[in-house]
Amino acid sequence: MNLVLSHGFFGFASVGPVSYFNGVKDHLAARFPGIRILVPAVPADGTIEVRGTALAQQIDQALTDGTLDSGQPVHIIGHSMGGLDSRFILSPDNPGNIADRIASLTTISTPHKGSPVADVLVEIRDSVNPDENALGHALSAALAQAHIPVGGLENLTSAGAKKFNDAFRDNDSTKKFSVAGVGRGIKVFGIHVDTCLALRLAHRIIKERTGEENDGLVSLSSATWGTGPYLWPADHAHEIGHNLDLGPQAAPTQFDHLKKYEALVDRLTLL
Repeated sequence: MNLVLSHGFFGFASVGPVSYFNGVKDHLAARFPGIRILVPAVPADGTIEVRGTALAQQIDQALTDGTLDSGQPVHIIGHSMGGLDSRFILSPDNPGNIADRIASLTTISTPHKGSPVADVLVEIRDSVNPDENALGHALSAALAQAHIPVGGLENLTSAGAKKFNDAFRDNDSTKKFSVAGVGRGIKVFGIHVDTCLALRLAHRIIKERTGEENDGLVSLSSATWGTGPYLWPADHAHEIGHNLDLGPQAAPTQFDHLKKYEALVDRLTLL
């Protein structure tokens, strides 16, 4: 069995001791003897088409050089924007699609219908007089300094997602599953805490704009695509094994992400 773990916007395979999918590769390799796992690194801030093209090239290379077993099916698990990249490489509307080599795609909190958070960021960035808006000015400067291309961010807006969905149909031959994070759902000192501190404002924005449960970046309905969604009591960082309140290498508390990934792969072995 081959498994590809596809990272999200501003994601990475690993940086020093920190892995995007925290501990997932090692855990699955120990739990499923013989599994081949690829963790690609695509342009962190690129558009879906740029990132997806790189993803397809790396999967193809891995099947050629033996990193992945060319005689076994390939299953992709994509977190956040990684799910959109994966849909792009499967679409019949993409001349370079590799759908014939992919058996299934499982997306985890992928903004299939966009994210209100991206909508807000673009609204601020594109405000008529950003210099008169302190927050807009700071955001514009931060985006420019980070070299975030317009398309990379706009792909994640509601309008950008609709444009992508209209342009790139799903490949019906590939099985599709989805997971939605619906927040931590815990109480700390009697206060309901749905996300890490860094995502609390974003969680509130999504809740106010959609009325839906969310993981701090993606709403329940937006994360729904294909069979599912399977609901995880986690925020967007928890889903890949990071508790941002405790540091970049801290595993989530009260949420066993490794068991969740194990359950996903268990389901894929039955296909």
